[in-house]
Amino acid sequence: MSLEAEPTPPPLFTYVIESQNADTVHIRARNWMVAFGMAMNLLRLDRDINRLAIERLPNGVTVINDIESGRRYVVRLATAADFSAHRSA
Repeated sequence: MSLEAEPTPPPLFTYVIESQNADTVHIRARNWMVAFGMAMNLLRLDRDINRLAIERLPNGVTVINDIESGRRYVVRLATAADFSAHRSA
C-alpha cells in the first residue's frame, strides 16, 4: 500500500485570445500556448496556420503573427473587466 499523494495538476487560467478581425474567445487552459491552440481550433483556423512569429511582452501578453496571412492574435490573461464584459454581452 502506497501512501504517496497524487501529484497536484497545474492550475487552469482563463485567457483572452483576440484576433484583428474582432473575434475574441475566452479559454481556460494551463498556459497561453494551449489556450491559443484551443482558440484556433474553436475558430476553425488551425488548418490555415503554417508559420508564426511569436513575441512575449514583459507584461505577460503574447502577440502572435501569422507570417503568411498577416493575421495577428493577442493572448493575455483575463482580468475582472473581461468577466464583467463577457456576462453583459
